[in-house]
Amino acid sequence: MGGEGVANPIPGNKHVLFIGIDGLRGDTLLKGCANTPALKALADGGAVHHNVLAGGSQSTYSGPGWATAFTGFWASEHGVTGNDRNLVLRKSHVFDLIKHAYPTATVGVVADWFNLTHNLKPLEADFVVANELKESQQATDTVKGWLGWKNPPTAIFYYLHNVDIHAASYAPLNAYYQSKIVGEDHQIQQVLNTLTARPAYAHEEWLIVVASDHGGLNKGHGGQSAGERGTILILNNNYRNPSKAAYCVGDISATPLLQVDGVTPHILDFLGLPNATAGHKYSACGL
Repeated sequence: MGGEGVANPIPGNKHVLFIGIDGLRGDTLLKGCANTPALKALADGGAVHHNVLAGGSQSTYSGPGWATAFTGFWASEHGVTGNDRNLVLRKSHVFDLIKHAYPTATVGVVADWFNLTHNLKPLEADFVVANELKESQQATDTVKGWLGWKNPPTAIFYYLHNVDIHAASYAPLNAYYQSKIVGEDHQIQQVLNTLTARPAYAHEEWLIVVASDHGGLNKGHGGQSAGERGTILILNNNYRNPSKAAYCVGDISATPLLQVDGVTPHILDFLGLPNATAGHKYSACGL
């Protein structure tokens, strides 16, 4: 299938590129100390929310956070209460919802954390690649390879781990933390360059979603402080493709959004699929 792929069945040739950045505090990009041209361009040309609230009714560990992003439900319903590998999704992954609606759609996942390539992955994933721990270039090259196909996957989850440092500090102004964000931004730019170089790109519509699973406080996370709960959300469907009407624009941070509202409701809405989750999209988003 490599090199050719399967034709995307979704009307309008709509695709989803979900970029997951582990441990990125939503307020970090407000500080202006990290040079992140890729993320800035996506945010400036689309919509950004700097304080999508994780946690509350669940811990701010990665397992619950990503499970909520993938399903639009809290841990009390999706069942992933921590990082244990034996905790599986009790609610449908948004990529599985895409495949239920469009059986010939293909989806791909690339990540270096075991849970994301095993118990938290879409049950019907077509392509699952486990890169080496924190080797972002390997993950980037996988996505670039998929984007080089005539028919790339309908939906891609591209996971970047290095911002989740488990050391030094999650403080927005910490130089080491900022350096990891800059490094991952460089990776994202490679993917964006490959995406926009596609010969058919002008005739496709890609919703690029950037989200994080949790923030952090000092050297850790899991609790309910503001720094641990605050995550990022960026939505952009016309990056270097101005012929597409914007799905959502502006800094929408003034409107409270919870993690259940962030990723899944907007992907479903963009693709014209029903939303039966616990989350709700931002009211001004939608074509």
